[in-house]
Amino acid sequence: MKVAKTKSAEQEEIAGAMGFKDKQKALDTLKALDGRDISYQYHVITSFISRAKRTLQITRDEEKLANLRDSLKIFEDWLTDYKVNNRGKENLAYLPIETIKIFRGLAKKYDVWNDDFFRAYKAEKGDYKSLRTAKVPGGDITWDIERNRRLKEIIGKIKDEHIQWYETDAGDLRGLPTKEHTRCIVFAYSPDPAKLKKLVTQVREKFGEDNNDTDSEEERRGAKRTHDDSSSSDSEPETKFAKHSSEAEENQRNEQLESVLSFKDKEKALQSIKSLEGRDISYQFYAISGLVKRARRVISCTKDKQKIKNMTEAVEVFENWITDYNVNGRSKDNFNYLAIDIVRAFKPLAEKYGIDDNGFLEVYEEADGDYKKLRSVRVPQSNITWDIKRNEHLRELVDRIKKSHIQWFDTDAKFRGLPTAEHVRCIMWGFSYDVAKLKKLLPTLSEKLEAAD
Repeated sequence: MKVAKTKSAEQEEIAGAMGFKDKQKALDTLKALDGRDISYQYHVITSFISRAKRTLQITRDEEKLANLRDSLKIFEDWLTDYKVNNRGKENLAYLPIETIKIFRGLAKKYDVWNDDFFRAYKAEKGDYKSLRTAKVPGGDITWDIERNRRLKEIIGKIKDEHIQWYETDAGDLRGLPTKEHTRCIVFAYSPDPAKLKKLVTQVREKFGEDNNDTDSEEERRGAKRTHDDSSSSDSEPETKFAKHSSEAEENQRNEQLESVLSFKDKEKALQSIKSLEGRDISYQFYAISGLVKRARRVISCTKDKQKIKNMTEAVEVFENWITDYNVNGRSKDNFNYLAIDIVRAFKPLAEKYGIDDNGFLEVYEEADGDYKKLRSVRVPQSNITWDIKRNEHLRELVDRIKKSHIQWFDTDAKFRGLPTAEHVRCIMWGFSYDVAKLKKLLPTLSEKLEAAD
């Protein structure tokens, strides 16, 4: 009789397939992680990189050192690809099991309910991490991999066929998730969990509570705990920005831009989105999210039905933009600004490469390194501001680097380890995918440049 493996035994089996001993072990690790949540892959690989670096420091055997370095390169290449292609956007964060239960009635109406996944998720008390060892019935793969596979198929179809995430046709289901969106919800995913929460009351009224199974209070608490963890435990640390005291000054500088931002009606909303085109995507998101919040506050205290209708249509335009932003991972389009000291430090390398001065550094200097000021500084003999010009040039540069498979750091003897010419062009526009590595180069940059002469 075949003895079933315990959960701990299965976890040990997964862990046993991974390691950083040598190149082959690193490749085996990547293979073992393939298909799992990208946030989990990131967490494991960054852990192995840290451990490998610590082991390198205390190892004397030359062969072992060579093997460890080969292994480390495999992981660092994966990490570079993760950052350059912003693969964090591929993560399909888990909805809490309670949300799936609430939308079960809608899923059954669409005939897309999947009881196998729900039972597996429920058996693990809504702990998504435990799905990494929960096998699909009659298969050798685990539910986390199967879930990701199915969700990618569904999302691929939604994108290819331009399917809406929410019903727009008149009828009882208007405003509710579409059939394909509901398929995603059944597998514990939605690009817009916040909006689902707002729909809970409406869904309950239409479909009631589908309580074919009873859950203990402990299960409900467990589901809540695991959901709270799901967006943070495996994912990359998020940078927290302090609020600057110059916020009032910033508002004043952007007064002209903000005067065209409005939520009065659909037309004004469309004009607002158009006026933001080309600007930093993070700023677009901030501005549009702010408009949505303000519109909702105004709607809540407005009595005029026509005004409410107009503003509601404006909010729908903005929410569609936000949904597109979330679904397509548009945050990856943001070119975060390098500190002015870093841009300044790499100017001599730009000169060595014969890169023409694009004028950005001078403007950045005049703005005291405050990138927000660039939104109101016009490019000479032009109607656009420096933030838009920068984004245009960087998009062109980055696309060319990707298309031509250009390295970000030089591997030739003369400039080995330094940014390539195309990378330096990006730096001169205040951008790099690997800020940490640039910072590490700063103390020895002058020395390296002298050696390259």
